[in-house]
Amino acid sequence: MAASASAAAAFHLSDVLEGHSQDVRALVAVNADTFASASRDRKVIIWQRIVPGEPKFVQKSAFAGHEHFVNSLAYAPPSATQPLGLIYSGGSDKMVYAFDPNNTEEAVLSLAGHTDNVCVLAVGDNGDVISGSWDKTAKVWRNGKEVYELKGHAFAVWGVLVLGQDLYATASADKTIKLWNGSKNTATLTGHTDVVRSLVALPGIGFASCSNDGSIRVWNLSGETIAEYHGHTSFVYSLARLSTGEVVSSGEDRTVRVWNESGLLQTLTQPCVSVWCVASIPNGDIVAGGSDGFVRVFSRAAEPIASSSIPSNQVGDVDKNKLPGLEALNVMGTKDGQVKMVRVGNAVEAHQWSASQAQWIKIGEVVDAVGNSRKQVYQGKEYDFVFDVDVYEGAPPLKLPYNNGTNPYQAAQEFIDRNEIGQDFLDQIANFITQNTASVTIGAEAPSQYVDPFTGGSRYVPGGPSGSAAPYSAPAPQPAPAAKPTPSGKMIPMQGYSFFKTINFKAVLTKILQLNGEMEKSMDYSELSINADQERHLEKLIQNIESGKLGGFGAAEFKLLSQIALDWPEQYRFPGIDLMRVTVLYTKFPTQADSDFIGSILRAAGLPVEPSATLSKAQETNAMLAVRTLTNLFAQPDVLPVLYARREDLVSKTRHLIPLLAGNKNVRLAIASLYLNLIVLVGQQPGATLDDAFAVDLLETVSEMLQTETDGEALIRELVALGTLLSISSRRSAAVREAAGLLDVKAAVQGALKRTGQSESKLRQAEQEVLLLL
Repeated sequence: MAASASAAAAFHLSDVLEGHSQDVRALVAVNADTFASASRDRKVIIWQRIVPGEPKFVQKSAFAGHEHFVNSLAYAPPSATQPLGLIYSGGSDKMVYAFDPNNTEEAVLSLAGHTDNVCVLAVGDNGDVISGSWDKTAKVWRNGKEVYELKGHAFAVWGVLVLGQDLYATASADKTIKLWNGSKNTATLTGHTDVVRSLVALPGIGFASCSNDGSIRVWNLSGETIAEYHGHTSFVYSLARLSTGEVVSSGEDRTVRVWNESGLLQTLTQPCVSVWCVASIPNGDIVAGGSDGFVRVFSRAAEPIASSSIPSNQVGDVDKNKLPGLEALNVMGTKDGQVKMVRVGNAVEAHQWSASQAQWIKIGEVVDAVGNSRKQVYQGKEYDFVFDVDVYEGAPPLKLPYNNGTNPYQAAQEFIDRNEIGQDFLDQIANFITQNTASVTIGAEAPSQYVDPFTGGSRYVPGGPSGSAAPYSAPAPQPAPAAKPTPSGKMIPMQGYSFFKTINFKAVLTKILQLNGEMEKSMDYSELSINADQERHLEKLIQNIESGKLGGFGAAEFKLLSQIALDWPEQYRFPGIDLMRVTVLYTKFPTQADSDFIGSILRAAGLPVEPSATLSKAQETNAMLAVRTLTNLFAQPDVLPVLYARREDLVSKTRHLIPLLAGNKNVRLAIASLYLNLIVLVGQQPGATLDDAFAVDLLETVSEMLQTETDGEALIRELVALGTLLSISSRRSAAVREAAGLLDVKAAVQGALKRTGQSESKLRQAEQEVLLLL
C-alpha cells in the first residue's frame, strides 16, 4: 500500500449498470474504458464507456459459453497471437474459457482439469494463468496447457496470484496461504483465523490478503506479516490495487472500503447484502459487484458525477422543521461514512463524514423532503411507505417499501428475499408493517389466507394451509388409491386419504440454491454444500417431480434429496424436507432405500420434543413439513402396513407439538391431517374389533385439539377425524364410545365453533354430523 497525493479526493458513485439477473461474482478491467463482469446468471458481460474518459458505461457484448454460475475472471494483456488480449472466465461447470473481448460468440481456449467449481483466476505478467478451485487445488496453465498442479490445501482454494516466473501464491478455506515454486510448496503462511478469500499483488512490497475474519494483511515475499488492517465488520471477500497504490476491499458488511498504508480512507456503503467483488480500472475508477445483480462504478471527482439529488425515501421521511442547521456540521462524525442531514434555507442537504479528511463532505440535496402523505419512490416504483428497518447492528438500515392494500406478509417476504435475511424475521416485519400503516381490509380474506410465494399456502413458511391439502369434497386427482365415496352430501365418515400437494417448485429451487450459497461461505457447513453437478441434477429432479414422472427415481436421486432434507443444518434443511414431502406422493423408493424412512423424517425435524421444550422458527418449520411428509406417505399402498405398525409411534412423537405450538396453525393442520389419515387407515383394517387402546388414545388427543383450536381449516380436519373415529367405533368398539362420554367430547365439539368465531357452512355441517354420532 502507498499514500498518494490523490488519496485525499473522495470516491463518488458515477454509474450503476444493470445487465445481470443474479449475483455479480467477479470483475476484471481490460483497459481504461472497458471491463468485464461475471455472474451467477451464467453470463460474462463486457462494459465499455459511452465516451472515452467519461464516467458512463454501456453493455457492449456478452459471453454465454458457461453451463452454470460464472464465478471468476482474469485478463491476459495483448500478445503477438492475441492483439486484444484474452478474458478468462471460470465457473461452477468446472471449466475455464478464454475469449477475445471483441468476439464473445465463442471461446478461443477451453481449459478442463478441475473437478469442482473454478472460483478464482489470475494472470501473470509472463502470461501464466493460475486457477483455484473447490477441488482444493490450483492449476497453472501456459499456452493453453496445464504445467503445474498445486496440491496441499485441505479445503477450497479461494485466492491465487502469480508472483514471478514459476512463483505462485494460493489462499484457502483452510485459513492458510501457501507459496510455491513450480509445484513445490515452499512456505505455508498462517495468521488469519478464518477462510482466506482473496490475494492482490503489491509491487515492491509483496501482496495483501483478506479473510472471513474481517481483516486485511500485508505480507512480504518472505512470508512475514508487515501490516494488518481492520475496519470491515464481517467477511472480506475481494481485494484490488488502485493505480495510486491504494487498496480497495469489499465484503459481507455491505461496504467497499479504500485503504492506504495509514489505514482506512473511505467507506462506500452499498444497497446490497454481499459485495462479492471489486476491481480497479487503470484510470483509477473502482467497480464493485453485488448480490443484487448490479455493477457500480465509483470515480474520484470534486462533486458526485451521479445525480446529486437524493430522494427523501433514500434517507427516510424528513421533517424540515426538525432538522438542524449547518451548525450541526461542527460536531465530528462518529464513524466513517456516517450521513447527516441539515437544513439550509428551504433545502435539505446530506453530508457524509470522511474519517480520512476529518470533515463532513456534501453528497447531495434531499428532494421531496415532506411528510409521508406523498408517494415515495424506491427502485423506480412509487410506494405509500418506504420504511428504514434496522436488522443488523452496526449496519445501515434496509429499505422496506409498502403500498396500502398489499398483503403485509407478502411485502415482508419480498423484503426478506431481496435482502437475504433470516426467515425468522417474517412475523416481526409483517407486524411492523401492520402497526405502522393505516388499517386496510384486503378483500374478504382472513390473515390465514395470505398467499405464500414459496408453496402457494398462507405464508412464506413452507406449505401454508390454504390450498395445500386436498379438499374433502370432490378432491383433485391424486396418486393414491381411489377414495370410496361417502353418502351423498356427507363429510363423515372419511374413507379416503388427504394429502398436501401444492408447492412452488421454482421458488423451492431458488431457496435451495440461496441456502447452498450461504453454506459454501461457511467454514462450519461448506463440506455439506452441493456442487455444480448436483445442482444440475437437482434442477432435473425437480422438473421430474413437478411433472409427476419419477419412474427413474433411484439411489442417486434419493441420496441428493436426503443430503438436503436430512443432512443439511437444521436451519437450512426445510426446502429439502418440502421436496421430500411431494416426492413421496409419486414414488415409494425413499421407504425402500431407507428401511427407517419414517424415523429419518422424524429425526430431521428433531421429533419427538420434550413437553417443556422451546422451539425455534426453524424447528417449527421442519416439524410442520415432516408431519406433512408423513401424511403424504399414505399415498403409497405398499407403505400403509408400515404406517399402521407404527401408528402409536407416530402419535406419541408428534402429540407434544400440539400444546407447544398452539398458535401455529400450519403445524396444527398438519397434525390434524396425519391423525385423520391414521383414523381412516385404522378403519380399513380387517376384523370386527378395533385396537381399543390406540383408538381411545387418539380420541383423547383429537378432543384436546378441539378444545384449543382457533383456525377453521384445522378445525374441519379435527371434526372429520373425530367423527370418522366415532363412526368406526359405533360398529367395532364399545370402549371408544364409553371414552367419548367420560371425556365429554360432546361439549368440546359444541364449543369448537364458538372458539374459532367462524360459521362457514362446512364447519357447521361437520359439527352437526359429529354430534349425531354422540
